[in-house]
Amino acid sequence: MSDRFYIPPEQWCAQHGAKQPLQPGRLNHHPSALALTEDEAKHCVQVMRHREGDEIIVFNGAGDVAQVRITSIKKNIVTLECLSMEHVERPAVRITLAPALIKADRWEWLLEKATELGVAEIQPLIAERCVVKLGAEDATRKRDKWQRLIIEACKQSRRAWMPTLDPVRRLNEWCETKETHEGNDLSLVAALGGSAVPIKRAVNQANAPKTARLLIGPEGDFTPDELQHIIAQGFTPITLGPLTLRAETAAISALAILAAELGTEH
Repeated sequence: MSDRFYIPPEQWCAQHGAKQPLQPGRLNHHPSALALTEDEAKHCVQVMRHREGDEIIVFNGAGDVAQVRITSIKKNIVTLECLSMEHVERPAVRITLAPALIKADRWEWLLEKATELGVAEIQPLIAERCVVKLGAEDATRKRDKWQRLIIEACKQSRRAWMPTLDPVRRLNEWCETKETHEGNDLSLVAALGGSAVPIKRAVNQANAPKTARLLIGPEGDFTPDELQHIIAQGFTPITLGPLTLRAETAAISALAILAAELGTEH
């Protein structure tokens, strides 16, 4: 199985001299049509020890995947020749995971596993009981690291479509925005007790939804006022059973169940 590397969509298009990625099966006649740069080039050569003539897989996170051969290796640039290319259609079911921020090690694990499970979008949120507090500069720096973790998880799980990582937002602000509700078939929030229903029942009541948003609280859960506000915005409270799970466990458990119920493909 060939090693897999990432080329951002804007570089993919620019290297082909086109505004859109190549169509399936259409090869560029120039062997230098694609190239790995910076971190991906270093990873390919210094970590994975690839040399000229080796064949690898590259993808752009927007459905395009190519089998390529390394034609030259220079400082921070690995030039590639396209051998074959395919375009993988976007999964029919789109799930957005909206978790409140938690401590770094557990948050990073959550991002990795959510990506492996095929989530389409990740919206980090700040809730009242969040232990993590990020300023604008910290959020930008962290986001770069989080994006790198998502790329690595896409490589490992061999995903053709990379999940969108949204900027950190405050819970109430995100819940009330128009785009949070537009075109969304199913909105769920993990809740302890009360009127919460199993995920399967919530999915069945939504009548075969094609999009869903899953909201997960921080350690200590949402405050009663926050939960009341979330439900007032149209989110259905769901339960994951009688046990109280840690935030990252609840997020991944709920995502796995929801993906299975919706029949999503990775």
